[in-house]
Amino acid sequence: MTLNSKPPPYILREATAADIPTLARHHRRMFEEIRHAGHEPVDPARMAAVEKAYADKLDRELKTGTCSAWVVEREGIIAASGGMSRLQNVPVPEDLGCTVALLHSVYTEPGHRRRGCAGIIVRAVLLHCQHEEIHRVQLVASDAGLPLYAANGFSLIPNMMRRFLP
Repeated sequence: MTLNSKPPPYILREATAADIPTLARHHRRMFEEIRHAGHEPVDPARMAAVEKAYADKLDRELKTGTCSAWVVEREGIIAASGGMSRLQNVPVPEDLGCTVALLHSVYTEPGHRRRGCAGIIVRAVLLHCQHEEIHRVQLVASDAGLPLYAANGFSLIPNMMRRFLP
């Protein structure tokens, strides 16, 4: 690359089974970074278990179409990734359908941040959902991700709660 030339473009593609190790590593790094930002402890053994569980999920669900994932590459190197899972929920006044897309695991490698990679992933998921006639897309956002999701039309849902059972 010369001084005045532009870097090669980022290329979006649907993820394949060969991408699962990278997708799972990104999923793990996303949680590690969220925990570090919140000054929470990071248990390496637990994070390794999360990475393996996510790889297992992708191995099962990419085949069945229950989960889809995308990567953004530059010169064959994956710069960012993200996925969506199809869930069944209840009809609501704004959407009488029961299929809900859960956008998840959006992660960009540090050297590629602030270049639009995560936005490419989010817009790919939204277009995919429109094509599949899924009208409801939900996610759990980190503080760092809130501006990206708001810029793509997402809004916070008040009164959402959760509980983890033993």
